[in-house]
Amino acid sequence: MFQTIGHLISELMSDFGGLPAELLSPKQAFEALNESFAARGLQAQQSPQGRTESALPLTLGSRDVPLPPTVQIPLWLEMKTAAAPYTTWTYVPWVNQAIIEESRTRGDLRCSFYRDANTKFWHLVLSYDPIQVAHQLWHAGDVGLVANSTDTIPFETTFAVMFKLDAQISLIPKILQRWSNLPEDRLPNSAQLAALNATLVHAQSEVKEKWEPLWFNRNRAGKEQRGRARRPILGRGFSGAFRRTY
Repeated sequence: MFQTIGHLISELMSDFGGLPAELLSPKQAFEALNESFAARGLQAQQSPQGRTESALPLTLGSRDVPLPPTVQIPLWLEMKTAAAPYTTWTYVPWVNQAIIEESRTRGDLRCSFYRDANTKFWHLVLSYDPIQVAHQLWHAGDVGLVANSTDTIPFETTFAVMFKLDAQISLIPKILQRWSNLPEDRLPNSAQLAALNATLVHAQSEVKEKWEPLWFNRNRAGKEQRGRARRPILGRGFSGAFRRTY
């Protein structure tokens, strides 16, 4: 499902139907996801590497380009669509590699990423010819989506949807606030407002009724496992000094 933070950013941008950058940017989606990770107590995401992104200027000569080893987690790609003094960087949506050629046929500007099986370096793939177009790639350190997991099913696969819903719940009120500050002729219509509010209600319901119980049970199971591991050590009359926190 979602293997990197970049996948989640792309999915969030897609969920909101390509809102203009003044209402939602990839950076804001990235920040909302990191808020979710921190709130959920995922220590790996609270490290500086988990909160810091860097921009890498790219000069691309083909549609499939290996990226330097410094790129551990691609976050999002931008292309320059206007020159100074009105320089504008436009987000290029990230799609699955399987539909890149379909996107090219339709004339859609899309990108995808994959790891080389031998070098383990990331490759950037474009649906369009990049000649003479400046790009920049935002990337972060490889801290994954979780701190530790011994599950057979990767932890990020199990709970990535929950992180995305958390981010929606965080982002939508901010989007509506920014939208209210736009000129009157650009204010949202009733259908757009209804769609955003419906997304918010759905996300809140899904987190509360489905994901929160799963998250609670997963973390409770983890605490019980750690408790069983230390009981022999604490079995000499000192275990009363420790208590469960759930």
